[in-house]
Amino acid sequence: MAENRSALIVAVSEYQDAGLRQLVAPAQDAEALARVLGDPAIGGFAVKTLLNQPSYQVNREIEAFFANRVKNDLLLFYFSGHGLKDEDRTSCTLPRPTPTAIIFGFYCGFGGLAAQIDE
Repeated sequence: MAENRSALIVAVSEYQDAGLRQLVAPAQDAEALARVLGDPAIGGFAVKTLLNQPSYQVNREIEAFFANRVKNDLLLFYFSGHGLKDEDRTSCTLPRPTPTAIIFGFYCGFGGLAAQIDE
């Protein structure tokens, strides 16, 4: 059994980039998932939800989420929002309000996220 059940849910529905449409589902998805995961009879997770937070805040929260964990911790990271692919077809999540012109520095191919997990 996991010593610690923690979930970080990141949902982005509002974008400042005119090329990206605003989304309805991410906030609803995040709320529903947080409710299920946080229910002691179902998931029993300690849940933190970030809704429409700037990319620097999302980065900070991801780093803190994966920091100082032990082998038996059960961690769940969930992202709901836009994603793009760069010229190499690498997937990138899109936090706000990062313009798409500079987005590829944020978790392209989830490499940044994978590095956090590996640490």
